[in-house]
Amino acid sequence: MRRRFLYLVAVMDWARREVLSWRSSSTMDADFGIATAEEALAGQRVH
Repeated sequence: MRRRFLYLVAVMDWARREVLSWRSSSTMDADFGIATAEEALAGQRVH
């Protein structure tokens, strides 16, 4: 059986202890990490 991985990126506000944005992906591309950071900076909440 082949192993599969799931990658998670979360952008957190440590002062307020809340997750601003998060995404998961089955590939280790930088694109989903960059999109998550952009959403957090824009103030959009994704849950």
